[in-house]
Amino acid sequence: MNMKKNSILLFVVSLVFLATVYTASPARAWETAVVDNGPVLGPASLAVDGGGSLHLVCRDGLSHRLKYATNTSGEWVLSWIETNPVVTADEFSLALDTAGRLHIVLCSPGPRLWYLSNAGGLWTLTELEPGVRPSIAVDAAGYAHIGSVRIPEVWYTTNKTGAWVNEKVDPAAVMWPSATSIAVDLSGHVHLVYGSYMDSYYLDGQEAYVTNASGSWVETPLPVDLLSGGKAWKPSLAVDASNRVHLSYLGMGLLGNGFTLVHAAKQGQTFASEIASWERSGSSAPFPLSTDMTTDIGNRVHIGYTYKGTSGSFRLKYATNVNGSWEVSGSLSEGIDSTGSSIGVDSTGKVYLGYVDGTGRLLVTSGRAEGLTPMWPGTPAEASVYGEESRRRSGLFNLLAPVLVAAGAILCMRMYRRSKRLPRADRLIP
Repeated sequence: MNMKKNSILLFVVSLVFLATVYTASPARAWETAVVDNGPVLGPASLAVDGGGSLHLVCRDGLSHRLKYATNTSGEWVLSWIETNPVVTADEFSLALDTAGRLHIVLCSPGPRLWYLSNAGGLWTLTELEPGVRPSIAVDAAGYAHIGSVRIPEVWYTTNKTGAWVNEKVDPAAVMWPSATSIAVDLSGHVHLVYGSYMDSYYLDGQEAYVTNASGSWVETPLPVDLLSGGKAWKPSLAVDASNRVHLSYLGMGLLGNGFTLVHAAKQGQTFASEIASWERSGSSAPFPLSTDMTTDIGNRVHIGYTYKGTSGSFRLKYATNVNGSWEVSGSLSEGIDSTGSSIGVDSTGKVYLGYVDGTGRLLVTSGRAEGLTPMWPGTPAEASVYGEESRRRSGLFNLLAPVLVAAGAILCMRMYRRSKRLPRADRLIP
């Protein structure tokens, strides 16, 4: 009888373990710090330097001038970014160089593009060609690489030759270009992604990815995934330490049933994609807003994404493939504004998400990839660094887990019924 009890106990423990996996709780131990009580305007742009200190740039809610916040001293310190002439910002993007100096591209009313940096110690301001929806990256030598839009064209600007040079990005066709995202790999090649849309609701279009690695701008088609649906309006791009290109973007999902968070990685000359998260619709469908992505020193991917939930509030969530297959946090904020978030990760793997909430405060939420909810049923992580391992683990687990649950339940039921029918051995002893 002890063997039967032990068998029942073993299966009960197995069932509890499997139920725990399937109903994993949202991310735990995430902390939120108020950097600026505001009022400030989103979006915020966040970067993490080599020492793990944070750097944030945001817009003042009254003057629209840029403000800078950092915790390099151990405490948050706020300051104005002083420029001559004084400029205001409608849009901006931040990047750090290897020395931890800031490089900012901003769009002021007009529209006019400006490059702003404290690489020389003091803030210096340079006027560039007109443009909107800018993004910036800095190469290992400290030169700036900027993507921007001059409707209906996408342009690339750099000072890598010592003087500012502008060139139109071809051969990508643009219908209605959205925000750009740019990165530079270890070889100095530039990678740029942007959206091209056919309607003003950003639902009917396609992201375009181009690179100048061959010496001229070449477009690589992104995979067409029926489950991902039409792409949403703000893709993000990153290059990992192995020179691998990663993209994230939001799709409307199959038949409009919620939306998907898609991760794509370049393998050779093509991209492979996977669904990192799926937000299913409730009484009213959630609406995707934006993503921001980075990679860590282990080439794992970290994505912050925002969307309008079924309740009407703007939510912030986090997805990662740190453990091989994709896992997703619960809602980290229900009060984020509609401009989205900015993500960074330090050398220890700690994740930071900077954003502005609905009351105009600048916040940073931080945590680790712990206590996240696994994607189930799992999607093959073809594009992840540990793709084959993820496919084996996810595929085998998703195949065997229901079988184990069913077998355990049947065996426990049979043992229970048998214990009711048969007399206990101790009752047969006089």
